[in-house]
Amino acid sequence: MTTNKIIAFCYSFILGTALAIIFFSSFDVFVTPFAFSELLLIHWIFIGVGALSLIWIIFGKYRLLSAVMLVLIPMLLGAANYWRFFNTKFPDHISNQLDKQFWDKTGIRGTVIREPDERADKTNLFVRPFEIRKKDGQWRKLKGRTGNILVQVKPGVGDYYEECEYGDVIEVESALMVPMEKKNPGSFDYKDYLRSMFGAYGCMYPRTPEQVKKIGESRGWLLRFALDLKKKMIVITKETMPYPQSAFLGGVTLGTRGGVPPQMKFEFQATGVAHVLSVSGLHAGFIALLFFTICSILRIPPKPRWFLVTVGLLIFTLITGARPATVRASMMYSILMLFNTFGLGLKASTALTIPLTGAIILIFNPLLLPSASFVLSYMAVWSLCYLTGPVEKFFTRYVHSWMFIVFFFWVFALTAVVSVEYDLLRNSSFLIVSALAIVLSFVFAARLHAVKPLDGLAMNKMPAGLPQSLVQFFYAQFAIQIGMMIPLSAAYFHRYPAAGVFANFIAIPLIGLIVMAGFLAGLIGALFSALNMPALGSLIALYLNAGNYWLCIGFTGTARFFFKAFTYPFMPTFSASWLIMYYSGVFLIAFYRPVMDGIEEMYQRLKYYSKGELYVRASLIALAVLLAFFLYSWKFKEQKT
Repeated sequence: MTTNKIIAFCYSFILGTALAIIFFSSFDVFVTPFAFSELLLIHWIFIGVGALSLIWIIFGKYRLLSAVMLVLIPMLLGAANYWRFFNTKFPDHISNQLDKQFWDKTGIRGTVIREPDERADKTNLFVRPFEIRKKDGQWRKLKGRTGNILVQVKPGVGDYYEECEYGDVIEVESALMVPMEKKNPGSFDYKDYLRSMFGAYGCMYPRTPEQVKKIGESRGWLLRFALDLKKKMIVITKETMPYPQSAFLGGVTLGTRGGVPPQMKFEFQATGVAHVLSVSGLHAGFIALLFFTICSILRIPPKPRWFLVTVGLLIFTLITGARPATVRASMMYSILMLFNTFGLGLKASTALTIPLTGAIILIFNPLLLPSASFVLSYMAVWSLCYLTGPVEKFFTRYVHSWMFIVFFFWVFALTAVVSVEYDLLRNSSFLIVSALAIVLSFVFAARLHAVKPLDGLAMNKMPAGLPQSLVQFFYAQFAIQIGMMIPLSAAYFHRYPAAGVFANFIAIPLIGLIVMAGFLAGLIGALFSALNMPALGSLIALYLNAGNYWLCIGFTGTARFFFKAFTYPFMPTFSASWLIMYYSGVFLIAFYRPVMDGIEEMYQRLKYYSKGELYVRASLIALAVLLAFFLYSWKFKEQKT
């Protein structure tokens, strides 16, 4: 029961953050009457009250009041935490130090807080400033929340362009400018992207060696170890794998995406396998599996095994630049293994881990919530946890015999329509005729099944030689398409990779082998190099990457094949109303049994209420519906007009 309360608390916290982002993103209406110091005091009082409320919620005995507080208090906490990050009224915040003209000069001293983002002709550094110098020429310490700065360096800055590293302390003198804002509706908002993903509120563009220089380092021993290990693994990869396969392998194992050819990137995007280039939950899962397998071979007990796998994931996170998706995935796998190691079942562990890790990440950066990487990664895991089971039940109960043939006929037929002539899906006549044909074909298949059933034709009755894990993988892919790919690809990217549902059946198993073999080869090479036996380490890595080379060829060849066979159509952006209705249906599918049980329990309770009590409850429900309708109309309808 306590586990369910924690899950509900975390989801309510996330919901509160989302509502704050949607409805109250300015907060000026609420903070104007207060001074800055009073706002901080009110915020921390509210956090303290929320912490005490959490203790009471978990251990309280009053069921109704506890349930109300279980939803309301974390929602308010999520909103308050969002304001804490969104608020830029700190006197030394970077957004209050911006220059007005590009030829103005501002000096900053700060620490590079992320791995440099290397591109073809520039490198992006994200810097947390601790000192600033304006027109008066005096360096001044920054206090309180400052926000971060994007410092974009190009080859013209000299040697530092090649030598910049995570943890450097640098001094930059350039104009401190506001990031470029969205100019057209529906276009990419670079300012919002920098703010939500990296907490950056200003940009600097030094172009000469005098404008940027390294003045020190700020690295702990673990970070130094991880960066040194990464350098050695990159060297091993380049020595044992030719280009462009070495660039691809470095991208999927170490997060070095700068050398991947642009054409290869676009082919991956068009075929729905571009997620492999962004080190995220999928890669962290394969690394966890690699360390878990090594520990199992060495027969290490479960509790020390969890510790070693967690340390391995921590090093992997640091090596790949501590990107939000990698941090989320590594944290999720570590907590999942912790719960599972100490007796909580796998499904229960996953159900608890998803909202818990989400709430923890949003506590430290609630601005990540609307970002594509956060939403897509969490919805993929959520779909695996909650939709795979219903999908399996649906196929077992309905998709068999003649219905099996009809179902997959329409899957391939509609995929062909999307690939050949996507505009047909916007034709109402075509949609009506197609829907009628689908219904009639399933009715006809049901009649055929009654006359002459094909009993051996079903997903759960595959040939004995076919691994059952392949069938489960199909269910998982189908669940991800429903819960994440179909609606969110259009919402974020305005395009849908029609080949993705097919290409990923080949791509995901291949990328698992590629990541584990490539990471293991790099580790072995780095280990023997540390033992003063680099030749032996390089030889073993060469043998591993010799086989891995053909796996990389197979992966890139698969992407190229599906790129030529399928189109990459543009899709209209779904409205808020459509997304709400769609995900209401998805959640009903995921929680059908609990919802029906709750309705049945509510119906039984209503029998014992008096007319006055029924009137009060009906009035409260009507008031809640009217409030939701008002908020929706105020926010979305007004924006539309």
